[in-house]
Amino acid sequence: MGSTSKVYAKAFLTNGSLSGDMVTVNPFLGQDGYDPFIEVAEENNKGLFLLLKTSNPSSSEIQDLKLQNGEVLYMQIAQFINTFA
Repeated sequence: MGSTSKVYAKAFLTNGSLSGDMVTVNPFLGQDGYDPFIEVAEENNKGLFLLLKTSNPSSSEIQDLKLQNGEVLYMQIAQFINTFA
């Protein structure tokens, strides 16, 4: 996953034909899925949106799941990303 994410990050966050100023990244792939995007964004002064909690009505089916520690899933992911990003 890491090498694939690195290729996508370079395609979307450098100066290529697909590049822009920001890209949305889904952290549900795990750290090796989003870390390359963070690295390439920092290297190229670009931005990221990391999905945590979306506004669509059915988002709560997954994003609001309660974990054993009492936290909801999206908050746990935010804390994890903040620790490693």
